[in-house]
Amino acid sequence: MGEKLTGRKGSSVGGRQYLDPAMRWQARLEAAYFLSKWNGSISEADRVFAKAAGGVTTGSADRRKVFESLLRDETCLPRDVVECMAKDLRFCEIGDISTSPFFKVVTTKVETVEEAVAMVATCLNYLGLTRMSVGLEEEWIAAYAQRYATTLQKGGGTEADLAWESLSVLIHQRPVTLAVIALLGALYREAYLSFELSAAQRLGHWFWVLLEEYLSGERFSSLQSGFADYMVSRVLYGRGQGEAGRAMDPYQFPRLPDRPIGILIPRDDPDYQAFLDARDIHKSS
Repeated sequence: MGEKLTGRKGSSVGGRQYLDPAMRWQARLEAAYFLSKWNGSISEADRVFAKAAGGVTTGSADRRKVFESLLRDETCLPRDVVECMAKDLRFCEIGDISTSPFFKVVTTKVETVEEAVAMVATCLNYLGLTRMSVGLEEEWIAAYAQRYATTLQKGGGTEADLAWESLSVLIHQRPVTLAVIALLGALYREAYLSFELSAAQRLGHWFWVLLEEYLSGERFSSLQSGFADYMVSRVLYGRGQGEAGRAMDPYQFPRLPDRPIGILIPRDDPDYQAFLDARDIHKSS
């Protein structure tokens, strides 16, 4: 019947040398999801999804061994194989992993507001959503106030209140999807670069919370120790691909969400110096 599917931890020297390590994380996520749904052999998986009608019909024999490459070499699934798998109800979530903008958000360097806005537009387009311009929002609310009656009655009638209300619908949808997490990450960068730091803090919080919820459960247990740390490091803290690959200790960051500024004190404050000295003695004992 062929070789049984088995997961493999770590990188393979024979695998594709991706320019960005995030692509290896994508392959690991695809593999973990696939293994949670499939009990057959590697050859059977290739036959059903890579060689069957609707799957890979052209290309080399090596390319048709896509699941062997996925599991052994951490090579991401080809787009046409993903499309074939998505037709099977068992794998209805594979598109969210393989084709949603999540890994594009993680890997794309965003340095300007214009670049951030473009990334938000990419995420919205994938979700089948659009957003109104500032001027249009005011006219919309005036014309369709009844749609926001509850919020308006609670005194939350600003455009920002109603924007958060519309985003909250996505945040509280279950199951959690990478497409929504991607949107939160893109909006976080947009808010940060637009100096909307309060909004950035909320968006970053939800990005982190939903990412950890997405990974919770048995199917992604093999990824829980590193996946979230890597993605949070890249998206929220702007660390480079090499730096983000190292284990993340939140207390090594200068600041954390909900912990801005830091307590300020004179360098030569005697109580502070005594506190640090006592702390060092306790650590060394």
